[in-house]
Amino acid sequence: MSEPKFKKSFAVYRARKSNDGVAAQFDFNPQSKLLFLEMAAQTNKQDTKGNALFDWKSKIAFKLGTVDIGEILCVLIGKQAGVGRFDDGRHKGLYHENEKGNAVLYFEKGKHGGYYIKLSIRRGEDKIQLSQTLTNGEGIILPTLLRCVVEAKYDW
Repeated sequence: MSEPKFKKSFAVYRARKSNDGVAAQFDFNPQSKLLFLEMAAQTNKQDTKGNALFDWKSKIAFKLGTVDIGEILCVLIGKQAGVGRFDDGRHKGLYHENEKGNAVLYFEKGKHGGYYIKLSIRRGEDKIQLSQTLTNGEGIILPTLLRCVVEAKYDW
């Protein structure tokens, strides 16, 4: 099996005229073998072509472990409706904590098709939440990416 080449992250941009759009990207580093979901809010600025710009310097990020990847894959292939423990009629999301604070990632089937992503980060008293939808077409790409990441992590 040839080693996968990860040259670009998989990004989905949702710009809005109201400047409250969100961009999300799945970024894999083949050297460290770490996968991050990064999200950034839209700014009120545009590039020279009139395209919306996103505040990647202030992005929020969630490091996806192997089990986290498996949870997302279960949603994408229809095995479950959302990620994380199922309790009180809903999935509770994926929870991570470190010395700086905590993060919760929700990834679930959308109510009207596609998928819904919400990332909530708490650092001390500060809380940042960003959310975005993925179309079915965007979602169908993710299993390929996620499986390649697992293969690369374990040198399969």
